[in-house]
Amino acid sequence: FGVAIGWCLAGFFLQAQEQKINARIERIKMEQGLSHNGVRCIFQDSSGMIWFGTENGLNRYDGNEYKIYLDKNLPAVQWVRTIAEDRSGNLWVGNNGGIKKLDKYNGNYVHYLHNPGDPNSLCSNEVTVIYPSVYQGAEYLWVGTEDGLSRMQLATNGSVTFKNYRHFTDGDPNQEGNYVQSLVELKGQDEISLWIGTVNGLFRIIFKDNGSESQGKNRGIKEINSETFDSIDDLKGCNVNVLCESTISEVPTLWVGTTTGLYRLTCPPGRKPLLKNYRHDPLREDSLSYDFITGIAEDPRLGIIWIATFGDGLDQFYPGSEVFFHFKNEPENLNSLSDSRLCALYIDHAGILWAGTYFNGVNKMIYGPDKLKFNSYRHDPGNSN
Repeated sequence: FGVAIGWCLAGFFLQAQEQKINARIERIKMEQGLSHNGVRCIFQDSSGMIWFGTENGLNRYDGNEYKIYLDKNLPAVQWVRTIAEDRSGNLWVGNNGGIKKLDKYNGNYVHYLHNPGDPNSLCSNEVTVIYPSVYQGAEYLWVGTEDGLSRMQLATNGSVTFKNYRHFTDGDPNQEGNYVQSLVELKGQDEISLWIGTVNGLFRIIFKDNGSESQGKNRGIKEINSETFDSIDDLKGCNVNVLCESTISEVPTLWVGTTTGLYRLTCPPGRKPLLKNYRHDPLREDSLSYDFITGIAEDPRLGIIWIATFGDGLDQFYPGSEVFFHFKNEPENLNSLSDSRLCALYIDHAGILWAGTYFNGVNKMIYGPDKLKFNSYRHDPGNSN
């Protein structure tokens, strides 16, 4: 890889809840062959391949080399915003050209687009997030767009059907509430809650085991800061960029990343949700480094919450001690992040953390109780692979 290796000791690892992890940092330069340095999403499929959604196409990384997938049918729309996989191993990609299924062998895409004359088509071509789901034996893809939410049912014969959801205020569509940016499901004893992050707050749909749906008043998606959840009005109007389900909390918990800090939303069964906000405090070195959050990833092995910010790098957070440790770009230090403006965060099956940047490639972080390292992958204009 042409790796420049350095050591960055970040304190002795005495107690995970109180100490920043020791770090060894590696950087890999432009020779890696990304199709673009702007990395907007990251995903690992069931076969172990790592996929990067960039501003110029989809990139597959097999651990040794890259393969670039461009959309031949929509050459002007190559910016990849979201990646997901269904139960059959099909890869789905979303961008401003709708949602499309990739044939990994020949590189062709099957497109599913919005049809203004068909209310049962995808609700918008500006796809922002895809979230796979299984409900009562049926397989779905939740597709968040800039103008509503679509539930895309995948039939075993290959056909698809759409059902669309929009947020209404007093019977009228709420444009800001329909700009979906993040999705996550929480499974209860007899229901599934789909949480929907938008540019104008956090919403949810509840699906009961008997098949009923609860969407709130006026056929609109249920707003969590309505009269039913009046204890969390602080999220009303928040720009919710990212949602992450906690797997280490004793009660159902969501981590909510916004442009106004990090929120922990705890949902005790039968009780109103509880909300706690973490924000940057210039008087505290151990506070959140920056309030504009673009990615959250939880590592249950070490009890760490990783937080990507768009402006001041990556935070390592221990919820128990409520202490934040920071990793950011240092121009004179080759052993630091390649960019402090992060756009995507993902932990793969091996526990490796990947951080996509605004315009400086992707960072690979391998860490454990005694080491942490970054590999920076950037675009090589002379390498088409």
